[in-house]
Amino acid sequence: MESTDQQVMTVLAGVDSGIVYQQMVPAFANDNRFAIGTTCNNWGEFERTLEQLRPELLVTQASIAPSPDQLIKVLSRLNIWSGVAIVLINADEKTHPKFI
Repeated sequence: MESTDQQVMTVLAGVDSGIVYQQMVPAFANDNRFAIGTTCNNWGEFERTLEQLRPELLVTQASIAPSPDQLIKVLSRLNIWSGVAIVLINADEKTHPKFI
């Protein structure tokens, strides 16, 4: 990557801090194409951070949201600033009543 290229502003989020800090952060921290703006571990912080930082890339656990509808509503705002989201769904979440 050339030094004149901009880094992709990235936000990492999830209620499981182990996954955020042990799996997500190392995957992006060692890649100069990405700049980790912050990490979030609760819904309120997640909503505020997206509005304030307007990241180009969001990687989040689906379980951070109180409901799928609320997650969809917040994620739909990413298109305002051309952001992209990767949503991680754990195997036990796909059958959880919150996500059915």
